[in-house]
Amino acid sequence: MNPKWLIALGTMFVAGTILSGLLEQQYLGSAEAGVFYRLLTGYKEIEFTNPLIAIGTFVSVAWEYIKTIWAMFWWNYAFFDGYWGIVKYAVFYPISIGLIVSLVLSAVRGVSSA
Repeated sequence: MNPKWLIALGTMFVAGTILSGLLEQQYLGSAEAGVFYRLLTGYKEIEFTNPLIAIGTFVSVAWEYIKTIWAMFWWNYAFFDGYWGIVKYAVFYPISIGLIVSLVLSAVRGVSSA
């Protein structure tokens, strides 16, 4: 799988999150800024003073990143409401499903991207 596809999906995720935040009037300084805010501030929770606490916080932050990637693949934005939901189902879900399948196949086969 070509890494350009993941980079493009990540860029579209950031642009869509910013546009969705503007439409919903949620900004990065607010407590309910959404997925992008949790992604940017998730690493601040990691605590390394105690090894047991470090493992727990690392798992917590890793779980937040997994949830962020899942949200990135499913295009839950404010501007995909109503009639625009058809575009999400017809265009963007097939892109996400294709990326997920190619990621799984490249992990199973162990083929490097070219």
